[in-house]
Amino acid sequence: MTPGVIDCLVGVLNRAFGLPVVREAELPVDDAAWAAVLKLSIKQRMIPLVVSWMDALPEAQIPTGPDVVRAYLVTEHTREDVRHRFDVLERLARLVGEGGLDLMLLKGATLSVRYPAPELRFFGDIDFYLFGESARGAELLAAKGIASKEYYHHHTQASLGGVLLENHYDFVDLENHQSNRVLNDALTAMAPAARIPFTIPGKEPLPNVYRMSPTMEAVFLMRHMSAHFAASETELRQLYDWVLLLRDDGDKIDWEEVTRLYEASGMMSFARIVCWIIREKLGLDLPLPLEPAGGPLAEKVWEDLFSGHSADPFRKGSLRYYLREAQVLLRNRWKYKLVYPGESFAALVLRMLWLKLKLGR
Repeated sequence: MTPGVIDCLVGVLNRAFGLPVVREAELPVDDAAWAAVLKLSIKQRMIPLVVSWMDALPEAQIPTGPDVVRAYLVTEHTREDVRHRFDVLERLARLVGEGGLDLMLLKGATLSVRYPAPELRFFGDIDFYLFGESARGAELLAAKGIASKEYYHHHTQASLGGVLLENHYDFVDLENHQSNRVLNDALTAMAPAARIPFTIPGKEPLPNVYRMSPTMEAVFLMRHMSAHFAASETELRQLYDWVLLLRDDGDKIDWEEVTRLYEASGMMSFARIVCWIIREKLGLDLPLPLEPAGGPLAEKVWEDLFSGHSADPFRKGSLRYYLREAQVLLRNRWKYKLVYPGESFAALVLRMLWLKLKLGR
């Protein structure tokens, strides 16, 4: 990926969000440049926002060509998908509410309300926490014919309206990463008092739907982003989620508690690199809670956002599948050392491969 395309995409995103900048990034200058930006924004799952901003340009500046047509089609499909997820979320909230349960959303819809329009932020599954009542929630779903299956990390899985539901009994993965325990204990303790009423976009308010407080979100989003980065990849969408949290709610966050948890879980180095990326690569003028950490490792993290990871081509459960999984783990060793510095990488590889063999995943 050439730096020019990345810079142009960052320039579009910063303008689309109306973010304060220390320097204005360049914008695409012709149809070919726009085509490259649109292709990259699809990979980064930011295409609806980019198209929405592009569509508001003066008519003479709006690009043309097959890549633009494709971008509009993908955008409309994505917006419909997101609206469908809001419908499913409302059904889920009403269903568990009938059983007297409160529901806290962990990301997805709650992040979308920071966008210029909620349907511009793509999200796939619906992650939620039932305040210690995950088993009861699974029973309520089962009573409606919605079967849940166990998952080896920190949630069960079910499907409603073709959308994956992830019912969290833990906030983070304790099976593979013991350093997450301090985070999970803290988030579990915070949740009852830190919940904030949330209205699902386009729906009537429901009394049992909540979002995380900004302090909870600062902990959860950083771990979610770092875990994705270590295991496979992260993307600009997740990075901008944290940027928007800083912009909209940074002054409401208990940074003393957050930094304590970053230190206790070994996440501080990654978080400081994220701050450096926000300042140096995104060019944003936001108050940063941590001292940015640059250098070759930070550059490598930034480059990894655009490395174009490929999907596993082999059938799950086959020998070649497990061999490739082992290769991916070894290739990502530097990421694990950054995100989980206090954990044994060899033990992690054995534990993860054993779980994959056990579950045929």
